[in-house]
Amino acid sequence: MKTMPHRAPTSRNTANGPLLQIEDLQIHYQTARGLARVVDGANLTVGRNEIFGLAGESGCGKTTLVEAILQIIRFPNRIAHGRVLFSPDADDEPVDLMALSPTRMRRFRWEHISYIPQGSMNSLNPVMRIGDQIVDGMTAHGVPEATAREKIPDLLERVGLEGRVTRLYPHELSGGMKQRVIIAAAISMDPELIIADEPTTALDVNVQRVILETLVTLRRDLGVAILIVSHDLPVHAQLVDRIGIMYAGQVFEVGGVRPVLKNPLQPYTQGLMRSIPAIGGVRKRLGGIAGVAPSPLDWPSGCRFHPRCPQAMELCASVVPTLAAIRPGPRVVGAQEQALTVEPQRFVACHLYPESTPLEARDTSRQPLRRTDDIPIPAIVPSDRSDR
Repeated sequence: MKTMPHRAPTSRNTANGPLLQIEDLQIHYQTARGLARVVDGANLTVGRNEIFGLAGESGCGKTTLVEAILQIIRFPNRIAHGRVLFSPDADDEPVDLMALSPTRMRRFRWEHISYIPQGSMNSLNPVMRIGDQIVDGMTAHGVPEATAREKIPDLLERVGLEGRVTRLYPHELSGGMKQRVIIAAAISMDPELIIADEPTTALDVNVQRVILETLVTLRRDLGVAILIVSHDLPVHAQLVDRIGIMYAGQVFEVGGVRPVLKNPLQPYTQGLMRSIPAIGGVRKRLGGIAGVAPSPLDWPSGCRFHPRCPQAMELCASVVPTLAAIRPGPRVVGAQEQALTVEPQRFVACHLYPESTPLEARDTSRQPLRRTDDIPIPAIVPSDRSDR
């Protein structure tokens, strides 16, 4: 998996300090079957001018987390806690988006934070021309219509579309063109942060490449930060600077994309990497992760991955690990005495690393967890036929 070269941004404030900080974010829903803790104590930081990737298997809470940032999920049975601190101006105090009124939050959307939704190709109004739809969003935020229309050709050019697209209807565009129209609308108000939820879903690999290159170009030319959500690790490998791995409503690992994918520290991340087939080399059994993902109605106690973890300890079943900075350098971890080297700026929630264990629980037994059943690890066995 190759990574695109990144060039320094040119037009946005590059002051120090994070653009977005999520602290102990919890999004719960009351359902007929009980309380669903979809996001349950998530923590992460997005820097200015950074492309940050959020990965994890389906159902881990990625989309709910980014929708909570934008406050676009406000059902009567929604319970929200934690802080989402946003700092569009490094010289001002950060704004807690969770505390904003709906009216003020509406001003923040699009002006400061824009959104490329999952399935965004279906987000266009089928009976409005493309130009009118982009103008509609800009005028809703106080831009005069004449000014908005003057800006349309430049917006379309930035995403690789011709000016004639402004007169077309959505059904006259291909899937990739629709996706780029949504991206053009997302940058129309010059936001500091773009949130892209599965922007390459349902697109062929050639169009995926165009979309990823478009996002990289926008970061370079506009200095905008991008938070991209995808379960597709190769997409993250090509695009992002840092990556966060999410599981069961929590962020389990954060670090530079190359270190995390080449040298994962959390057993869950290691399992994700084992499940990716290698192209070339010696053919070998494709590994996987034991069991199935738990339900938000009944998360496991302690570390939520411990029922599926091959390195689980007794400590893991009762104590929740914290997402903590791990001391750089070589070390040996676990009963399997796995030797690895920790790079700087790595954050992990796992008891294999003492920094992640709360102080009051560091005397708890680290003996391997005794299991009452063996969960088979799914595997794909390559064919032995050599004539293909």
